[in-house]
Amino acid sequence: MLSPSSGSDPMTTDSFPPDRPDSHGEAALLLAESMLHGLVARAVVPVTEAIEMVEIAMDARVEIADAGADASRGGRDAFDLLAEIKLSLENDVPAPPGPPSADKA
Repeated sequence: MLSPSSGSDPMTTDSFPPDRPDSHGEAALLLAESMLHGLVARAVVPVTEAIEMVEIAMDARVEIADAGADASRGGRDAFDLLAEIKLSLENDVPAPPGPPSADKA
């Protein structure tokens, strides 16, 4: 932990424990997920397109890590959170129609 006399900005991310979630990032991610679900529920965006948007973000996260720009645990956590959002959207995909029932024939 930085001491007040170190001359460094005490609000930099270096002064926080690495396992502490970023509240602003967490709020932004929750809001984005909520908006995606809302757009899907209102049929503004098809669920398949919402899933594709999340996959694009996941791919970008991998590219950032592959480029060595961010090797932190936070990068892995971000990818895992995006994967959870993708899974929650996949639960919204309608089931394919089953075979027609005999009583409708």
